[in-house]
Amino acid sequence: MNYKFQKKSLVYFKHWTRKGYGVFASLHKVIKICTLCVSCSILALPGKIAAQKVDPDSVAFSKELPPVEIMDSEILLQGSLFPIHLNATLKQDEIQQLPVLSVSEILEYLPGIDLRQRGPLSTQADVSYRGGNFDQTPVFINGINFTDPQTGHYALNLPFHAGILQKTNLYKSSSTFLFGSSALSGMINLVAVPEEETFVRLRSSGGMFGFWSAGADANIVLGNTAHLVSVTREQSDGYRENTDFKTSQVYYNGSLTTRSGKITVQMGYTDRNYGANGFYSPKFPNQHDHTQTLISSLQWENYGKIKTIPSIYYRCNKDIFELVKNQPEEKNNYHFSQVFGANVRSFVDYAWGRTAWSGDLRAEDIISRNLGEPLFTPIAIPHTSLNYTHGRTRVHSSFSLSQTYNYRNFGVAATLLFQHNSDLKNKLYTLPAIDLKYEFAPLHCGKETLKSQIIASASSSLRMPTFTDLYYRTGDILGNKNLSPEKANSVEVSVVTTLLHGQSIRPFAEFRGNVYHRLGKDMIDYVKHENDSIWRCINLSEIRFTGVELSLMLYPEALKNNFFIQKIQCDYSFIHSNQETNGYLSRYVLDHPEYVLQMRMQHRIYRDLTASWDVSYHKRKGEFYDFSNQNKSTPYPSYWLANARINYTHKAWHVFAEVLNIFNVHYFDFGNLEQPGVWFRAGINFTWQKNR
Repeated sequence: MNYKFQKKSLVYFKHWTRKGYGVFASLHKVIKICTLCVSCSILALPGKIAAQKVDPDSVAFSKELPPVEIMDSEILLQGSLFPIHLNATLKQDEIQQLPVLSVSEILEYLPGIDLRQRGPLSTQADVSYRGGNFDQTPVFINGINFTDPQTGHYALNLPFHAGILQKTNLYKSSSTFLFGSSALSGMINLVAVPEEETFVRLRSSGGMFGFWSAGADANIVLGNTAHLVSVTREQSDGYRENTDFKTSQVYYNGSLTTRSGKITVQMGYTDRNYGANGFYSPKFPNQHDHTQTLISSLQWENYGKIKTIPSIYYRCNKDIFELVKNQPEEKNNYHFSQVFGANVRSFVDYAWGRTAWSGDLRAEDIISRNLGEPLFTPIAIPHTSLNYTHGRTRVHSSFSLSQTYNYRNFGVAATLLFQHNSDLKNKLYTLPAIDLKYEFAPLHCGKETLKSQIIASASSSLRMPTFTDLYYRTGDILGNKNLSPEKANSVEVSVVTTLLHGQSIRPFAEFRGNVYHRLGKDMIDYVKHENDSIWRCINLSEIRFTGVELSLMLYPEALKNNFFIQKIQCDYSFIHSNQETNGYLSRYVLDHPEYVLQMRMQHRIYRDLTASWDVSYHKRKGEFYDFSNQNKSTPYPSYWLANARINYTHKAWHVFAEVLNIFNVHYFDFGNLEQPGVWFRAGINFTWQKNR
């Protein structure tokens, strides 16, 4: 959106915020204010401010604005209505206070997320949302869909560590329509882009079980270019036999801003080599897995009233799986999957709403020793004497249209997604979604202001089976190439309430309540009878999920500056699924959290020394065959967990120490795969920042 000002015209600003509805954000401009530091120094003069009763957050000045734009990595989701798609977010300053060292550990702090780890620090973890399984929650990186077509087990094969994330956003299922794709239960978007200032950071950490990690980050701003580079190496001896791992990560994100727009490129690579003690079947404790994942994308974002954001992207994943470690190589599973994609998103804003459209063309390919159809000509596997003997290629295309309309306190967003896959010839799926929002008039009581809004949503979604669902055949697992796509219809009602104190723009309290219902048809699951030895992949006819999510956040510092308690948060979620097992054991679909309660507190100890505490209760629905108890079908036991972290920051130094599972609770996310007991970790970071 171009704004041109005459040379003699003046624009006056008396108040600024970081909110999406602020004047600067609404201009979609990159605005450099050279006099800001001078104004701030004037504000610091104590006598005159008190005499004039100037709001410390306000300033009056004039500045001519050149025709440039504010850019945002999630610009398509910005605006007066689209943020209603956002269910939860964690920002960089919040992440730094949590007892986390990996992206997977961050996700555990998002309400409704079920993170099931087979090994710590993202060695291998499945992420799902609101009762969905690990294939139903795609993970985007900076708005690019890098979903693995082979299996959702590799969705968190990410090329960067937790420290460079600026935001971790969790969206409801209808939000993926804006990116030209469909998510059955929801989507996660990880935002890792260059920051505004130049710095270099060195990181190191270590702990129990022979764990150590070292890395470096560089954020360089040169003229109209910005570059973010991150390198990490970490390893562990394992918390039990055959759970050792070695991981390497390299990531780059760079941008070039021109007079007509912005070019962004990102590339990343991760190598994971780990012992998989019973990870995929407790019958085989000596499993081993080695994966290598490469991602890349190129994106253009133009200036102007009609915003257009074309992008191309590529992802490949190489996997070598050993059912028994060091077995003859001809017995191993070798897979090599690739994704080639092109995406175009565009929108135009009006005073009363926005019109948006998006298209996505995506080719998914795999060559393997056992996934796909037999190849006419085998393909040699590098560095072995073997050949890939099977393969499969399919093309996915989709197109969406969206219209928002705002009138006073009311808003509506209607979206229609058309989806086709080459596996389903002559079938075009039409998936609608609608979101409604109403903002109540603010209520004032003394110095307190209460703001509330209610949001209602409904959507249809669809997911194609992965190549593993269709073809996997090893050990005690059997795929099914006749599977139908999963389908779901979802409805949701949310209430969001914010309590502000005085003139502060930062809330003292935030409350969010969600009630949702999802009807799933042809849900894909692995099941077996109690006396059967094989897990078989089938379509379950119909499953209904009903859930409640409640979240309360308190910020005492908004009432009193430098109050020692900085944040208190309490999250509760409940999920009910209606279908019974009928004598069958469900491996994924009916194996979900039933009750989860999380309580967190962050407080200041002394000056720059802070602490955060996390206590959670988990009760999972479902059963597993207990290998330690004569292989009997056993319900998942409930458990409590407690974690703590201490942070100290002084100038360029940041030191932390954390303890996970303080009370050494015996628990597991998957049956028979016990997670680590008490685990102590500590680390130190040094950051050199330009002009500090």
